[in-house]
Amino acid sequence: MIKEWIEEYKPSNKEQAEQAMREIMQEVALAGLQRTGFFEKAAFYGGIRAQDSGDLEMGKISKEEFIKLVKTKIDSVSFKNIKEDIVRFIPDDKVLDIWSPEYFSALVDKMKFK
Repeated sequence: MIKEWIEEYKPSNKEQAEQAMREIMQEVALAGLQRTGFFEKAAFYGGIRAQDSGDLEMGKISKEEFIKLVKTKIDSVSFKNIKEDIVRFIPDDKVLDIWSPEYFSALVDKMKFK
């Protein structure tokens, strides 16, 4: 399954294949987070979803507030359950060893906002 997904990216060298794998892993990670309810409180809609859900009662959410909401949710989910949910899609489950609240928190720190 993963091999077919990588082939959809049509990589022409090792670097492109590795980039395709990273993107696929992100998609799988997001799917796992979705299945565990991660996005019930934090969604990437410019902060609007947090307001709509009642989790944030103000006119507009700032970047800092959004990051805080996402990190709070990261700290509250079970990464063991997320890994169990997606491991069947991963040929080498060792790639999931880095998945932790600290890992995803570091990814949030790298998010870019417009």
